[in-house]
Amino acid sequence: MSIKKIAVILAVALLFLIVGPLSAEKISLKLSFNLNSYTEGDMEEWIRGNNSLWQDYSAEFPGSLSGQFLNPEYGSNFEIELRIPVFKGLAVNLAGSRTSGTGEGTVNYVREGETQEETQYLLNDVSALNLKIGFSYRFAIPPIPALHVFGNVGRHLLYIDYDVTEKYEAIFRKFNQEFSFSYERENAFNSDALGFYAGLGIEYDVVKYVAIVAEVEKIWSKVDGFKGSHLYQIFQEDALIDEENGKATLYYYESTRFDSPTYYPVLTGHLERPENADFKNLRQGELNFSRFSVKLGVRFKF
Repeated sequence: MSIKKIAVILAVALLFLIVGPLSAEKISLKLSFNLNSYTEGDMEEWIRGNNSLWQDYSAEFPGSLSGQFLNPEYGSNFEIELRIPVFKGLAVNLAGSRTSGTGEGTVNYVREGETQEETQYLLNDVSALNLKIGFSYRFAIPPIPALHVFGNVGRHLLYIDYDVTEKYEAIFRKFNQEFSFSYERENAFNSDALGFYAGLGIEYDVVKYVAIVAEVEKIWSKVDGFKGSHLYQIFQEDALIDEENGKATLYYYESTRFDSPTYYPVLTGHLERPENADFKNLRQGELNFSRFSVKLGVRFKF
């Protein structure tokens, strides 16, 4: 999303603030608790693929396998929303909230006879600032003057930090000796995106300046263009033998692993666009922040 688009949206919102309310409706502030159901994207597919990879590997080369990698759980969150009346029933809405989730896990594999031991650790940490700018229309239900129905529609802005840590270690035992190999990968990505949202709800005035609110909302938002710091180190017998360090782009592709003919999803950072004949469906990686929410809140009118 360009700075120009953000500036235009903010300029429109500022215009309505300057013009001011043209109806008897009051400016209001709503605090809500949101129960969210997120749509899966590249990250979840990659994590699921990593679990499948180890299961297939353990089946191909019999051994003891334990542990699994977990998806970040975003769960519920709180939101604050400012409603600014423009015309009768019509208002500008400005809202903000934070979303965060951390998913980590460790997989351990020991080959039969304990000649080989492998451990992989994976951490995905996501944090997002959600901003919404849009319009709402509110009207009363005639038989019940205190009851109102409203609808919202507008743009959804996201600013995301996505950190990934991956550690792998393999120990091979042969002729009463041990040989070790390991790597560590750390990425700190960030990006932004502009999506859409729409919602429908009801509002009931419990006292003169306070109302309770219940609504449902759908957000459509996918984020790509992730860039950030990249550190990849390879060790042999605890000695550093190779290192990549710089600014990377997040890529998604499908690749074979461990000499298996099966293709598994990969979501990782590269300093340059990877060129490999074995990679399929290569593109920039996406995080999916599309979701359906049930929201319960309180509106204060000033």
